[in-house]
Amino acid sequence: METNDLATKITRLSLSRKVTVLVLFLTILAIGLIASNRLPLEMEPKGEEGHRIYVRTPWRSGVPLESMEKIGIPMEEELSTVRGLDSISTRCSTISAGVDLRFKQGTDMDVAYREVRDRMERARIRFPEGTEKPRIYKRDSEPEPIVRMTIGSEHHVPDYNLINKNVIAPLMRIDGVADVEFHIEEKEIMIEVDKERAEAYGLNLESLSNRLRGDNFTLASGAVIDGGKKYALKSTSSFHTFDE
Repeated sequence: METNDLATKITRLSLSRKVTVLVLFLTILAIGLIASNRLPLEMEPKGEEGHRIYVRTPWRSGVPLESMEKIGIPMEEELSTVRGLDSISTRCSTISAGVDLRFKQGTDMDVAYREVRDRMERARIRFPEGTEKPRIYKRDSEPEPIVRMTIGSEHHVPDYNLINKNVIAPLMRIDGVADVEFHIEEKEIMIEVDKERAEAYGLNLESLSNRLRGDNFTLASGAVIDGGKKYALKSTSSFHTFDE
C-alpha cells in the first residue's frame, strides 16, 4: 500500500508540475552527457591492474648458463631488496638476461621504478665487459604484442647485431613503443629412431641419445685477457648437415 501511495503522489506531482519535471529531466540528461564525455575510459578499474616491472640486460654470451651466473644472479640479488616486491623470476638466453618483478597491490609503482633503477646501477658494477645498458620496462598490465614479424634466411642464421641496429633500435625509438622482443631460432635436425630396427641391431636408445648429446653442445670455457681487454670464450660442437 505504501508503495502504491508513493507512486500515486509522484504521478500527481508530475502532472501538476510539468515544467518542473521537464527541467529536472533535462538537467539529469545534460549531466549524464557531460559525465560520459569527460570520464576516463580504462580497460581495467583502478586497483585491479597488474603491478609489474621487467628488466632486460642484453649480453651476447652464447651460453644461457653463463648469462645466468654473470648477469641474472647479480640482477636478482640486487632487485630482491626492492620494497613491495611480491615475486621475482629470472630468465636467461644466449643474447640477454631478464628479470620479471611482480609487486603487491597498492604499491606505488613510481617509487618502485626509481628503486629498481637504483638497484640496477649497483648491479652493473658486477657485470662483465661487453654488457649493454639494462632496459627497464614499467608494465601496468599484461602486455599484448600488436605486431609480429619474421626475418628468415635459407642459408645463414640471422645476424643479431645487424638486426638490432636496423630493426630493433629504430622500432624502440617510436613514440609509445614499450618493448621490442627478438628471438633467433636456428634450424634443427630431428632424429627419429625405429625401435624395432634398433633392437634388431642391438642398439641401446639411451646410449645413442647420450652419444649424440655429447657431440652436440655449447659450453662456457672461461675468459682470456689480452691487451687489457677480457674476452669470454665458449666451446661449441654441433651438427650442421644430415651426413654429419
